[in-house]
Amino acid sequence: MDTIVWVKHLHVLLAYLTVAGFVTRVLLSLSGSALIRQRWIKVAPHLIDTLLLAAGVTLAVMYRMSPLVHTWLGMKILALLVYIGLGVLAFRAQSLGARLAALTGALLAVAYIFWLAYTRQVVPF
Repeated sequence: MDTIVWVKHLHVLLAYLTVAGFVTRVLLSLSGSALIRQRWIKVAPHLIDTLLLAAGVTLAVMYRMSPLVHTWLGMKILALLVYIGLGVLAFRAQSLGARLAALTGALLAVAYIFWLAYTRQVVPF
């Protein structure tokens, strides 16, 4: 398999893993489960996200893409920042309503990120 294809598949796999991990951790947190305090549950997201970012940067370099030239890539990065901010809020908000709203917003942001990755169109209509 070509190196660029391998890196792309790795990036996609890590993207799905990070979202699944995020949703799982939020649900564990909301349910008050003791699992949320286990070391591997705290460490794994950082490892996955670091590898995801490294694979994304590697792809951008391999494809010679710049977020300043390719608008969809710039929007993907901006949506990633929104996802991170809302993800933090989903864990730290005091009320259940705020936590669920942040979770919903984070999932909408990640849906937009996936949509951008597959369509490379900034506006979804």
